[in-house]
Amino acid sequence: MGLVWEDLPDLHSAQAAFLELYPEYQATCAIDSLRRTEYPHLDEDRHACFDYGGIGIFSSREHQNFALAYAPTSLVSHALYEDSRSIEGTMRARILAHLGLDERDYSIVFAADSCSALRLLVDSFHFGRILLGYDFKNEGLSRIEESARATGAKVVHATLSSTGFGIDRRSLQRKLKKHKREFKGLFAYPIVSRVTGTKNSVEWIKEARDNGWCVLLDVSGIGAASSSMDLAGLSPDFLVGSFYKVFGMDPTGFGCLVVKKSMLGDCSGGRAAGMVKVVKAHSSFLQIPESFKQKSESYDAAASLSSRKDNGMNPQRRLEVAKPKPLKESVSPSVKLTRSSEFQATRYYYSTSRASSFHGLHHAEKLAELASMRQDSLLGWLRASLLLLRHPSPGRPGLVTFHSPEDSGPALAFSLSDNSGEFLDPELVQRLANRSNISLGTGAIQARPAAMEENSYFCVRKLEASSSSVQSVLCATLGLVTTFGDVFQLWEFVAQFLDPGFCSRELLQYQGLDQETVFL
Repeated sequence: MGLVWEDLPDLHSAQAAFLELYPEYQATCAIDSLRRTEYPHLDEDRHACFDYGGIGIFSSREHQNFALAYAPTSLVSHALYEDSRSIEGTMRARILAHLGLDERDYSIVFAADSCSALRLLVDSFHFGRILLGYDFKNEGLSRIEESARATGAKVVHATLSSTGFGIDRRSLQRKLKKHKREFKGLFAYPIVSRVTGTKNSVEWIKEARDNGWCVLLDVSGIGAASSSMDLAGLSPDFLVGSFYKVFGMDPTGFGCLVVKKSMLGDCSGGRAAGMVKVVKAHSSFLQIPESFKQKSESYDAAASLSSRKDNGMNPQRRLEVAKPKPLKESVSPSVKLTRSSEFQATRYYYSTSRASSFHGLHHAEKLAELASMRQDSLLGWLRASLLLLRHPSPGRPGLVTFHSPEDSGPALAFSLSDNSGEFLDPELVQRLANRSNISLGTGAIQARPAAMEENSYFCVRKLEASSSSVQSVLCATLGLVTTFGDVFQLWEFVAQFLDPGFCSRELLQYQGLDQETVFL
């Protein structure tokens, strides 16, 4: 059984069937009301956003300016000595409260992004061995490994399960016990993978500590349901997170590094590269050395907060002029949106509203339970509906292959293939989605052996020898105010690839109408 291009239902029919399957969705209508009042730009532009990873700080009603500036000091000094009445002091206190952490026990500093925050930790604390438990790869993590090895640390990776998703428990236990108490080690892993949505066990924290390891939790992927997690009860040694400005409007943001104060005594006293501070816009602190700018640009598509470039969203205004450019040009990550005239003047400049309000955090805390219920319903429908899409060619091969577990959230990783089983280029699909007002993320995950056996597509597609274990995928991340209409819009777009002529027609039109963005 499956759907073909001619059998696709309309939005009204699909939503009626959806509500029959998931009647609990109607209990989440408070989120729709919030979307209309605080995020009206989404419906005005009919923009479906699936590439916002992390936690939103503000709503669209907040518009006051602040900026990020280079912090030329040591991590300890910046973590402990900050005026609580300043913009940064207020933001620190609010974020720690959102994470459920006590200011008496933890200090927080900011970095350009979550990978920069992790690198800041590696540069400031000397570990003999670092064990990484990520199921995806990106340039930021690669630079972290390089930085760690430069300090003499040995970097190893947790083995992924060959039969399921996430880290293989037995292999992890062996690695944690192998060099028990022989050195100071750091075990870093995400509670939820920001690419595949795989949820990892918090029980590993105690197991790692029992074997003499320090533990870093990466909460960049927990999303709207973050306030339901008791991070204080987990008592991590370190924590990294990712924050963006306004959902669907301003994807620029920053990362944070949270350090347990009892660990600060082990921190090196040297100046920490990659650290930033929050200041008022147009402050004299905004000048950033060129060397720092180069070090801070550690994004790639797999870990970026957004992958949009040609969407006309704030903080820049733009004009568009027709000019052909290569189809294979990679999509710029969202951090490059900040390269306006202000950025060219070696400034980081962002727009927000009353910095003390933090409406985005407040909404996530207030509606976390409803958001979790809505997320489960939408992801359940999306997975089932995508599986129905099958090519009309002999054998009825499926259009979509998933790279996420059934209980994933809020991210869903998947690939599209043609009727011969060849995977379509995720960045190309991403660009075509942009033309349909849909923002998708991309990522590079470690391919599971079981998946390679179960899906013949892995055997058909030739991967480069240098990255034979890495699979490029699309990633759809549900946000706090994602609706059924957004999910249906994504499904309807994906279904167009069932039409044998869709891709070729879109490529020709894309090449003819592709535009160059000019910032004003």
